[in-house]
Amino acid sequence: ACSLWDADGKMLDCNQRVVEIFGLTDKRDYIEHFYDLNPKFQPNGENTRDKLARLMAAALATGHQKFEWMFLTGKGEPLPVETTLVRIPWLDSHRLAAYSSDLRALKLHEHMMREAGNRTKTMEAQPLAPQDAIAAKNRFLAVLSNNIRAPMNAIVGMSGLVRTDSLSPGQLDFFKAAENKTAALIRVLPDSRYQETPIIALTANNGEETQKLLLESSVDDFLAKPIDPIELNLILAKWLPSDMIAAAGTLSREMAGE
Repeated sequence: ACSLWDADGKMLDCNQRVVEIFGLTDKRDYIEHFYDLNPKFQPNGENTRDKLARLMAAALATGHQKFEWMFLTGKGEPLPVETTLVRIPWLDSHRLAAYSSDLRALKLHEHMMREAGNRTKTMEAQPLAPQDAIAAKNRFLAVLSNNIRAPMNAIVGMSGLVRTDSLSPGQLDFFKAAENKTAALIRVLPDSRYQETPIIALTANNGEETQKLLLESSVDDFLAKPIDPIELNLILAKWLPSDMIAAAGTLSREMAGE
């Protein structure tokens, strides 16, 4: 949208694009009622007439001014624009050409991005519902399990390959032990067969308040320290499938060198 002004701040003419973006019927409506299509104050709090006079004077003095401006459409709706004032020679004086771009789509996009950011911050600040916390825990453990299983399987495979080379009895024992312990660890890692992986908290404080806090934080169960082997076996029997309990026992024996 373009309009032409004299050096005294009087509008002389405008193009058809002005009529379109303001929703007017004729450009005379814009020329004759320009200040009616402005709020009394601009968004920075400055009086509209005073601010326009200041910017036009600066454009006449420097030759150029670029700024954002708030108009009102013919229906009284906010119409933000970016305006550039350019000084042009005219006979023995100067005039100002004003070029304005409609910013409504851009401002709407910026508003939506801010709202999305605010919603994200609100969601991050709010604690997860119990079912959401459990689902997040299971997703984390599934990713963790997969990330551990891959290198562990590689260790088992490489150990088997190395043991086919000419090794001393001591080296063979070392690689066999590494292979056995890695394989045992893989067996106790949760995999896709188990939809939910229990989390057991170890705590030195076994009071009721601590137990309640742990359970509310999506921990499935807790075990007091120092660990009682009987209590540990009860916890394992409560939460683990039978094949994983057997694998855990194998791991314990192998780690102990049995």
